[in-house]
Amino acid sequence: MNIYYQWEPGSYSHLASLKIQQHISSDTWDIIGCSDFDSVWQEVSLWNIGVLPIENSYAGSIHNNVYNFLSYTHKIIWEYNFEVEHCLLSLEESIEDVWVAYSHHQALSQVQKYLKNKSIHPKVFFDTAWAAKMIRDHEKQGVAAVASELAAELYNLNILERNIQDQKGNTTKFLIIVPESATSTKFALPKWRVTFLLKTDHSPWSLNACLGVFAKRSINMTKIESIPLWAGHFSYAFWITVEWSMSDEGMKQSLEELKWVTDIVRVLWEY
Repeated sequence: MNIYYQWEPGSYSHLASLKIQQHISSDTWDIIGCSDFDSVWQEVSLWNIGVLPIENSYAGSIHNNVYNFLSYTHKIIWEYNFEVEHCLLSLEESIEDVWVAYSHHQALSQVQKYLKNKSIHPKVFFDTAWAAKMIRDHEKQGVAAVASELAAELYNLNILERNIQDQKGNTTKFLIIVPESATSTKFALPKWRVTFLLKTDHSPWSLNACLGVFAKRSINMTKIESIPLWAGHFSYAFWITVEWSMSDEGMKQSLEELKWVTDIVRVLWEY
């Protein structure tokens, strides 16, 4: 089985995939980078799994991957919280010789205060590790990349400073995605969350009725976010995660009751 992730070796998705590989029940053959998120989704099959960032504790949701649940029937088998430790990488040996830093826009948003204090101009690039690779390949002078320590090792760059993120505990949540029909691939940790999508009608108190289904059974909700449906006319669904188990009778009753107060309910799986 192969694990697919976005971008270059040394990216945070690559690092997360290396960690996740240790907990997957099936043997993995290789960890392979793709050019974009959509390519990762397309590679998911009975023989391949995808590792995709879904949310950062500082920069928020990665909506591209949220929306793809509307286009694919893939399910989630677990989430993995990866603590991000950004480094400033360069061919230069002194931070005083650096005037611009390249990185993915999400990474740059997580170090904006640091860069401003250092009078370093942020410049958006496709990916953190790819920025490091570009500096190495083109022998860029006076520039740096915001990327991982592994990227410095892979692309032979100097680490000018470590842990430069503005927020302590900066964490990215990754989802492990498999086909809906997959049964053999499991994550070797207990299940305690359920994520699903639901769409309510446009009537007063419709969302309140949905949330009340869980409140009256003391089911704790950890996330709710509205996402635009691709049907036009400003139609929205809700991405919801609760702390519970699908095997519990209260959860079964809640999902059954939701069918009476929503237009669509789709369970993305428990993990």
